[in-house]
Amino acid sequence: GLEVPVYVSGSRSETGTPKKMSDDGSITITKGGAELTYRRGMYTSVVSSKPPPEYSLAELSYKGRNYEKALKNYQAVYEKYKWLNWGEAAFEGMGNCYRAQKKYDEALETYKKYLKQYPRSRRLVLVRVRYNLGLTYKALGKEDEALTEFTAVYENTDNISTVYALDQIGKIRYGKGEYEGALRSSLQIIVLYENLSNAGPKVAAAKKLAGRCYDKLIDKADSKAEKAKLEKNKLLVIK
Repeated sequence: GLEVPVYVSGSRSETGTPKKMSDDGSITITKGGAELTYRRGMYTSVVSSKPPPEYSLAELSYKGRNYEKALKNYQAVYEKYKWLNWGEAAFEGMGNCYRAQKKYDEALETYKKYLKQYPRSRRLVLVRVRYNLGLTYKALGKEDEALTEFTAVYENTDNISTVYALDQIGKIRYGKGEYEGALRSSLQIIVLYENLSNAGPKVAAAKKLAGRCYDKLIDKADSKAEKAKLEKNKLLVIK
């Protein structure tokens, strides 16, 4: 069996072999011939450094864009190690496979269940899942729900994830005719994250979107003075 350390209440660990993982999150492990059972609230994580072979196969298939094969292997890992770190990662992988196959309803259900089932996941992973959930809502035409997810990412990060979330918020706002809101998101990317590593393409896209927003606002401006001010600001931003 797969030997894993089970971290109990974050204070001590037990190493054993998972025997049973229940839907309610309780886990039973065997250790020295004895069985130890922990309810979901009694442990913070169950971690193994060595991935199950099915997980490695799933990752290879996903990278090769064989999403159907990847999905089957991710499912096998999840069903066997639901409350193990690899089961958790496999469940996220399942959602990604569904989204890659444009099975958006299945992806939506998986991502939402992930957030409910694994609220103690690493912050980086939770942010990634919420961003992908936002993309799924957007693909389904549910823009308000997508905005909720992208806004949550934006409000809880200050890194490249923030930039990607602001980029999506700006695009949706622009599509809804909310040009001032779209402009705000674009300006935040340009002003706050222009020098952030890997943000270059999104900064360039933000400048283009800002230019289009300014054009819309200039057309709507009531006075020559307001138009001139917007024109000046546009030139400063898109330079």
